[in-house]
Amino acid sequence: MCFICHSIPTLTLNKSQPKFLSKEERAKLAIAKRAQEILEETERRETTRRDRDALEREADDLAQRERNNKYGSRCQ
Repeated sequence: MCFICHSIPTLTLNKSQPKFLSKEERAKLAIAKRAQEILEETERRETTRRDRDALEREADDLAQRERNNKYGSRCQ
């Protein structure tokens, strides 16, 4: 306990104080963070690619139906 104010011990760690990390700990956290970013970017690209492929297939189907309607069922 603090002898001056007789309340809170002066050596207790306050939750608002930052925890200082070693160089190795910072590097490990940075690598983990970057790996997570890469994973998220890969998933986003894959989702975008799947969506684009689905839209292209739908557009091809619509174009085929329009050609069939325009020229009848003679051309396919």
